[in-house]
Amino acid sequence: MTPHSPRIYDILRNAICIAILNAKIGSAPGIESTNFALSAEFWEKKMKNEVIITNRFLTARVDADSILYLKKQSRKIFVHTENKSYWEYCAMEDMLERAGTKMYPCHHFLAVNLDKVQDVSYVEVTLINGMKLHMSRSALLRAKKAWKRHIGRI
Repeated sequence: MTPHSPRIYDILRNAICIAILNAKIGSAPGIESTNFALSAEFWEKKMKNEVIITNRFLTARVDADSILYLKKQSRKIFVHTENKSYWEYCAMEDMLERAGTKMYPCHHFLAVNLDKVQDVSYVEVTLINGMKLHMSRSALLRAKKAWKRHIGRI
């Protein structure tokens, strides 16, 4: 992650807001010096659960838990969520790093969220919304093993 990424700026902005709120609340008459504002750890955790997607038309915050799958077409990575699809020019490895550990790369062009897998059959993975993703048999075998390991951890 570069030092100028939007995520770093959001964390710093939130930390500054927390410091200002704590200073104002702590100096108010009749109120003990208690941290009423949310801690920096809370914001850091919240930011880890979000993916910021930027292209020339929009910048959006996407909850990592709502991502169904990632698909690469040409140089674009399409992020398909439960409600909407987004795209960004980046490498699949970069998007997988930002999306978190629940994403499993089945191919170099496809990754699924293991929490959103309903079942794995002979030639396809079915997601909880009914969408079916077709894969090669070798990729399906790897996805099935990863899914079984993930279910065992839940």
